[in-house]
Amino acid sequence: MKKAIAVFVVCAVIAAFADNPHVTQLIELIDVAISSPSDGDLLTFNASTGKWNNKQPATQDGPKVVVRFQQENNSGAITPTTLFTPAETGMYQANVFVVTQASSTCSGIGDQVIVNISSSDSPSLADGLGRLGLGSSFGLATPFRAIAGSPLTLSTEGQFISTDNCPYSFYIVVEKL
Repeated sequence: MKKAIAVFVVCAVIAAFADNPHVTQLIELIDVAISSPSDGDLLTFNASTGKWNNKQPATQDGPKVVVRFQQENNSGAITPTTLFTPAETGMYQANVFVVTQASSTCSGIGDQVIVNISSSDSPSLADGLGRLGLGSSFGLATPFRAIAGSPLTLSTEGQFISTDNCPYSFYIVVEKL
């Protein structure tokens, strides 16, 4: 009788573990094969083994955004303002968008704005000139080489800024190429 109870208990324990729907780790699943997990791993399915495997994500190819900057409702020139200080020397690209707002206080027709990105190593890394009318906009994308540790600054100047004080908004994204 003791032997029958022992067999029953062992079978009950095995059945309990086999039917337990509460998995607490991926490795407990029968279709998962995890080896040396680390932060940022992705699960990918391997059709030949029928299992999910972990792997490191591929390195990012293409541009990487390093800074986003905006100033809205300006009515004068933007004095030199630090955008960011590059951690490494390399090629970057500035993507700039400027838009004027319609206003009764300025003519704005045919006026211009000059956008300048510079550093102490280079007074003119990326320049752009755009003609603006009331409620108009312009954009530019300019690649440039920046030196690690040399802060990049942004400034604007222009005819409509100094004479009419037309309100405008300014948006920039700098990418590491």
